[in-house]
Amino acid sequence: MLSGGKTGDGTEVVTLVDGDWASSESLDGVKTRQYLQQTRQVEDAGFNVSILANIKAVERQVFTNVLLASFSYGALVFLLLFLFTRRRVADQREEFKRQEQQALESSEARVRAIIDNTHAGLITLDHLGRIESFNPTAEKLFGYPAEEVQGKYFSHLLAQQDRAVCWQHITTSTDDDTELMIEALGCRADESQIPVELVIGRMTREGDRYFIVTVHDMTERKQYEQKLRKARDMLEHRVDERTEDLSRANARLLTEMEQHKNTQNELIQAAKLAVLGQMSAGINHELNQPLTAIRSYADNARSFLEMDKPEPAKDNLSEIGLLTERMAKIIGPLKEFSRKTTGQLSPISLQAAEDGAMAIMYGQLAKAKVDIIWPQDAADIYMLGICSGWSRCWLI
Repeated sequence: MLSGGKTGDGTEVVTLVDGDWASSESLDGVKTRQYLQQTRQVEDAGFNVSILANIKAVERQVFTNVLLASFSYGALVFLLLFLFTRRRVADQREEFKRQEQQALESSEARVRAIIDNTHAGLITLDHLGRIESFNPTAEKLFGYPAEEVQGKYFSHLLAQQDRAVCWQHITTSTDDDTELMIEALGCRADESQIPVELVIGRMTREGDRYFIVTVHDMTERKQYEQKLRKARDMLEHRVDERTEDLSRANARLLTEMEQHKNTQNELIQAAKLAVLGQMSAGINHELNQPLTAIRSYADNARSFLEMDKPEPAKDNLSEIGLLTERMAKIIGPLKEFSRKTTGQLSPISLQAAEDGAMAIMYGQLAKAKVDIIWPQDAADIYMLGICSGWSRCWLI
């Protein structure tokens, strides 16, 4: 028998050697079994009583207790972890909700700041067209505090002639998001009217239809349009005055042009007469010879008639006729040249100009021994010139 450790109360673990028993432990090839020995002294009898107890059941009980304690501890730890995790998740949820609430409040604050500081009046209406909200710009624009107009119909803020269009847009049942944009007159709290631009849009919230109205003050725009219209009217008036002045100036210019034209015609006529004056000596010479011949032929014809010789007298009269025809050819172009022209340019044949010029200048040209070469096809060449109105035409 081997002894184990002994406690102070007389209890110790002993090991018994038994080769036939099934053992739980081997010591140098010897089978052993452990027991729990409890010793008590019997005082009256004078001996000790020892009791051996197999520790297998105790070990099993201890193992069971340890296992149960471990399971209980594990369950307690798991429970603590579960409670801690749940608490942490709850805290995270609360933190998320708090952050979400802060973000929502911050977003609402930004939206509210934008709405409150925008230069346009913003008004929200319910499905019946009653006012739900009124931003500060709309309060300033219409002169009403938000509390006073909440629950009232939006049409009360418009002039009578503009209510029907807005009311029809609000009451019309439609699923589209068509906006209504009109110019209207708004009614202020002091009963004055201001020009405004309205944009009424539809929106859906929680299955119900609502409206948002954007209001812009058009007072400055209307004043600018009025000034622009006045400036345009003044400009049109000045244009009309300038046009009238230009018309008068144009009329004066036409009159002056006509006067200049008449003056030009007078100068041309004076130039013609001057030319005729310069040619008078040659013309006198040209006419003097036919006149002298006519006088001689006339005297001879009278003498022949007195001598009863009609044939020679008839020949003299024929010569007189030829001479008068020659004189007519000399005087005719001069009469046409001295006549006032119409002043109108027209196509003139070069042949006509040649005939007119040579009829007047042939004497002087012959005296000066001047030869003028004219084109062979002068009748087919045309140019702009002034016609005297008869058969003679002159180049200017």
